[in-house]
Amino acid sequence: MNLAASWNPIFPGKAMKLELLASLGWQEVPILIFAVLLGLVFFLVLRQNQEDYLDLKGTLGSEDE
Repeated sequence: MNLAASWNPIFPGKAMKLELLASLGWQEVPILIFAVLLGLVFFLVLRQNQEDYLDLKGTLGSEDE
């Protein structure tokens, strides 16, 4: 028995059915769209925070001189 194929962290000793992951139904499409949009928002927020941090660091650095 292939140990890697039968490993399941939720139910130890029971093989995961990968066929369930291969078929994508219409019920999962909104979840995937939401996940992609949420990832995009996280990316944009982190990028904006980095720009604000660098701007603030430059402003504070120029006040010291």
